[in-house]
Amino acid sequence: MSSKRVFPSKFRNIAKRPKPSEKAENTASNSETIAHIKITGEEDNSAFNGSLERIDIKTPDNSTDWALFLQFLQPKLKEEFNRLLKKYHGFKFNIIVCVEYCNVYDRTIAGPGYLRTRASVITNTFQQEEIIDQITQALTDKNANFIREKSGLVIKSIDLVTINAAKHLPLAASGFSDLPKFLKNKHCIINIQNTDDRCFGYATLAGLGVMKANNPQRPFAYNALFASNKLNQITYPVEPQRIPEIEQQLEISYNIFSFFDDEGKARYPLYISKTKFPRKIDLLYWNNHYAHIHDFQKFMTDITKHHGYKFFCKRCLGHFSDNANLSRHDEFCSREDFTSVLFTMPPVGTFIKYKNIRYQLQLPFVIYADFECLTSPLPKAINKKLDSYNYQLHLPC
Repeated sequence: MSSKRVFPSKFRNIAKRPKPSEKAENTASNSETIAHIKITGEEDNSAFNGSLERIDIKTPDNSTDWALFLQFLQPKLKEEFNRLLKKYHGFKFNIIVCVEYCNVYDRTIAGPGYLRTRASVITNTFQQEEIIDQITQALTDKNANFIREKSGLVIKSIDLVTINAAKHLPLAASGFSDLPKFLKNKHCIINIQNTDDRCFGYATLAGLGVMKANNPQRPFAYNALFASNKLNQITYPVEPQRIPEIEQQLEISYNIFSFFDDEGKARYPLYISKTKFPRKIDLLYWNNHYAHIHDFQKFMTDITKHHGYKFFCKRCLGHFSDNANLSRHDEFCSREDFTSVLFTMPPVGTFIKYKNIRYQLQLPFVIYADFECLTSPLPKAINKKLDSYNYQLHLPC
């Protein structure tokens, strides 16, 4: 009986060996170890528009040491992930490692094993280190499980690493979406009526205040300002996962809010910036669309019946009566490690004065007493509905 290599259905089309209609490209720097194979078959091209790719990484000859294999694999994965990010701006992938095992006693071939990882998504460079660590740990666990289940196996060779990648198209900002009536009546949001997928750029320009117009919701006046504010260098549409890298590119701190009900009342922070850039912009994200929140006080003022001015924490949406209380709250709310102890030192020049002198004087006599008791049982309570009752009598010896 011949064995058949079975791939997950999501990657089945791209896991096949290249046919004549498939185009293989070798990188210049690693032409002997890495092959990039684009799927250009008629069926795949029509369905996925060339967004599928398989990368074969050939391991060093006679590779049998798992730890050395991981040291070889990690920089290769990082290199390929950087290339895929530049190409797709976000991709979904899984990894298959072909390992040949043999019997530890007579060295007979036990057959190949295909160690597969689950599908993962990378949308920015900040995720790479963590995901690579997760991949290496998952592959190590699968290798150990394979050897343990078959019993008496060792690695004869680690032959090939295959990365099956596909362009990731998550929920991304797109054309105009009208606000719920509850939020529209607040008159605190500038919602640009764009017809393209650049709503993030329009909302950013509205937040920068570069356009002084009677009708700021109209998109035409903003078009000439994209280049001067570097917004033409961004790839649209913009997914929320890409906000951290865009902050570094534009040197703007973004706070993104959203809501999960139909009325727009159930508001929550979707992304709160950790950067400290001078320019700060609050955006609302819903139905794959961005709009600028130009008055955060109006945006959240209905959260309490108090009609006075309120100071809001944008991380937890807590509200305070004055800025001093908000600043004290921010010391705790802005910390990543909530379990650690926060030490607050007194102001410089503060002195502590001791007044209770009498507590320093030694007492003439000190008596310590310890009584031992005998316990005797008491009759059980007749009323069983009582929550508590005496069941022992303590008699000093």
